[in-house]
Amino acid sequence: MVRRVIFTAFFMFAPTLLATGLLTAGIERAHACACCGSYQVYNVASNDVLNVRTGPSVRFPIVTGLRNGTQCIIIQARSGNWVKISYAEHTGWVNARYLQYFSGS
Repeated sequence: MVRRVIFTAFFMFAPTLLATGLLTAGIERAHACACCGSYQVYNVASNDVLNVRTGPSVRFPIVTGLRNGTQCIIIQARSGNWVKISYAEHTGWVNARYLQYFSGS
């Protein structure tokens, strides 16, 4: 009986918790480049690019490459050391160690 009450209460209040951000606290959110910052490519050699792939592993095909210093990269999801990003018209996966937060200032 108690489980049913808790389960029902959760689903009654979940939309409110999602809207206020209480349910998603601690989850990485995408950052809008113009207002609150985004990420930029970091620590990639000047003669190389960061490969953007179709999935979270080097086994996936390359979509495009981003040069060191490329900004306005939005993180959408995480899978281990890999993050799903969007940049311009491209979406794909990169290793997180090559991104750093960029405040836009």
